[in-house]
Amino acid sequence: MAAGQFFSLALKDGGVTAWGDNRYQQTTVPEDARSGITAVSAGAYHALALTDAGKVIAWGDNRSKQTDIPAAVSSGSATAIAAGKDFSVAVVGGRVYAWGTKVATQAVPALAQSKVTQVAAGYGSITALLDSGRAIEWKVNTTAVTTVPTQANTKIQAISAGAYHTLTLRGDLQPAQ
Repeated sequence: MAAGQFFSLALKDGGVTAWGDNRYQQTTVPEDARSGITAVSAGAYHALALTDAGKVIAWGDNRSKQTDIPAAVSSGSATAIAAGKDFSVAVVGGRVYAWGTKVATQAVPALAQSKVTQVAAGYGSITALLDSGRAIEWKVNTTAVTTVPTQANTKIQAISAGAYHTLTLRGDLQPAQ
């Protein structure tokens, strides 16, 4: 599930279901997002979906070019997505890509150019989870990494971002039973 400004997204039987405010057609789900979807993310007024083949699908508000998927993302196989207020983020080949007017020339910090497994996006920040279990965060339009609490430097399993804050889930992985 994902919550946008005034709309919601959910996965049902591998397809996206959307409801709420539709002023930018963010709840008008495109045909290619009706099956084979593994993840969804919602920005203020735009939506992202990730297919089981690694294709990113974007729709809704595009005033900041947040639904114009860059070639590096559309030609690759994405493994994670996140929608910020008016920008979008995807992980392809372990590297973070961000797009939208705010991040049109976004240079991704060196730490987020490889080994990224998850991403989260807030109102104006991006958080990446590295395969080492370390979370890093930076504000859009800068490559300066924000200082995160020392507890978020290891053993992080999941990340999530609100408008002005980020959450991390820390813990040791449990062995399969």
